[in-house]
Amino acid sequence: MYKRLYIRVKRLFINPDKEWVSIYHEDMTIRDIFFSYSMPLILISTLAVFIGSLLNYHEMRFDIALTHAVFTFIAFMTSLITAYFLMLKLIPVLNIKSDKETIFKLIALPSLLIYITHLIITLFPEIFFIRLLNLYAGFIIWEGYSHLFTTDKQKNVLLSFITSAFVLLLPLGIFQILYSITGL
Repeated sequence: MYKRLYIRVKRLFINPDKEWVSIYHEDMTIRDIFFSYSMPLILISTLAVFIGSLLNYHEMRFDIALTHAVFTFIAFMTSLITAYFLMLKLIPVLNIKSDKETIFKLIALPSLLIYITHLIITLFPEIFFIRLLNLYAGFIIWEGYSHLFTTDKQKNVLLSFITSAFVLLLPLGIFQILYSITGL
């Protein structure tokens, strides 16, 4: 089950240009993408936050660890869904023809890198600088769009920038809102 997830993440990280070609030729529904790729990593990251909060903080309070885990789940799920719906509304405004599955692929698959870096940082907070790898998600998005709009580089740049901003900034914004509401 997770072998396919591992292979997809590895190929996206090592050779995104080649991997997007195979991604676009796959006949996967939004549900398939969500349950095969996004949900497992969101759940693993949520579990890692719970365990990491218990192990890495001196208090080892169950309620705080559970709160951090719930916030992680909410932030990742909300940002994935919000980014998807924002792009669904934006694509027609820019006179671009694209199907819903392709748009979801361009948001969900690069987000996997963000979930993985969050998972690693949660378990090993000393290597917080690994968060810089999240910027690579922007490059993965760029590679994805370059296969859709091979002739229109301006659309590539614009859509890559907007999608990257959604994918990279929405989780941070949602985390910020949740933590400021609760005062944690």
